[in-house]
Amino acid sequence: MKTYAVDLGGTRIKLAIIIDGEICVTKIIPAHSDQGLADRLPQISDILKEMDLNYQQIQLDGVGMAFPGIVNFYENRIVTSNEKYKDAANTDIIGWAKREFHTKIILDNDANAALLGEVYYGAAKGCENVAMMILGTGVGTASMIRGQMIRGIHGQAGCLSGHITMNLNGRRCNCGNQGCLEANASTWALPYLVKETEQYLDSPFRKEPVQDFSTLRTYYQKGDPLAKYLFDHCVAYWGAGAVNLIHSYDPELIVLSGGVSRFTEIIRPIQKWIDEYAWTPWGRVRIIPAKQPESSVLLGLHYLVEESKKGVQ
Repeated sequence: MKTYAVDLGGTRIKLAIIIDGEICVTKIIPAHSDQGLADRLPQISDILKEMDLNYQQIQLDGVGMAFPGIVNFYENRIVTSNEKYKDAANTDIIGWAKREFHTKIILDNDANAALLGEVYYGAAKGCENVAMMILGTGVGTASMIRGQMIRGIHGQAGCLSGHITMNLNGRRCNCGNQGCLEANASTWALPYLVKETEQYLDSPFRKEPVQDFSTLRTYYQKGDPLAKYLFDHCVAYWGAGAVNLIHSYDPELIVLSGGVSRFTEIIRPIQKWIDEYAWTPWGRVRIIPAKQPESSVLLGLHYLVEESKKGVQ
């Protein structure tokens, strides 16, 4: 079985040809998400066709596309986005797939696809009650109960836990809500956090032109007081966010993904927070890193296309 997988990120678009659960070839291109989706589709088509030159003897079963916004999976349409690909909801993506590839397309939220990739091909294999937290530019989430993805009637359930209010007096999030988890502990929020910590004016981290978690980790490992404060601040919010997931969806396992998940220093303190604050009289919820954080979305899309061939959603 062959799938074209398209992961529409905010800064990068990942493309892959996947055959029978194996990623055969991948390519990453700049997203330019501020320019919309319609103008990117012709380039995506051309690249996928070029990538598939060595696999044309295998029939294409479908295209899977993951989107960083609200997707109505059951109606196979993008509902809305948050600052990225603003024209996506009005772009004829189904028609594009039919014209370019003579096949169907399956759409889903990117966090949902990532969780499916880890459940069927990665760290959560064999687990039917699992949640995911994706720490990157923002905070994405997804949940599964008894082997069924939690999507909701409008596509909002499960994927918006990064936008649960964590601080009533916190900054306004780019989603419009007040004091979201994402607005208090994410890559885009980090420069705002730096500006708010005037007690650490001497920290060299404040002068870094790029204030992201990779740079923060470097200073944290050097013992920089500001980096340590920000690290502890974000870990506390992520820990509280993980507890919210546990209390909302009753998982046995939480998978941590996204670029920040590569920093192994965060796993133990988040687990400690869960152990201390999660109300789980039945036992302990473990938190583990994703096995394939760079490709779990792509593999999850492959799974969805495969299931659609069986008539399963």
